[in-house]
Amino acid sequence: MVYDDFSPEDGNLDSLFRAYRAEDPLAVEIIADVVKWFAIGLNNIIMVYDPDKIILQGIYSDAGPHFLEQLRRTINKMSLPHIDRSVEIVFSSFGPERGVIGAANHLLYRYFESGPEE
Repeated sequence: MVYDDFSPEDGNLDSLFRAYRAEDPLAVEIIADVVKWFAIGLNNIIMVYDPDKIILQGIYSDAGPHFLEQLRRTINKMSLPHIDRSVEIVFSSFGPERGVIGAANHLLYRYFESGPEE
């Protein structure tokens, strides 16, 4: 199936993700490359910090669950075979308000970090 709205010249990730979910061959190929680079970066984080959970947020959470599964499989292929990597990789449950929540959290952190004014 070819997704009619997708064109690489758009530079629009929303249309790329829609085409990917519709299994457009070009979009699938592009996302496979994105997954490879994501996996390399996350694998480096896993090897250095050994986290229990990695939470992805932002525009890539719109790619869907297949993107996440492909990312997990790619990371597992990159990991050393004798090391058990049980890192949970999930999308953030925050919606479009994530930026506002993050800004408010930062503001509160800075406020309480500085202590009471004298």
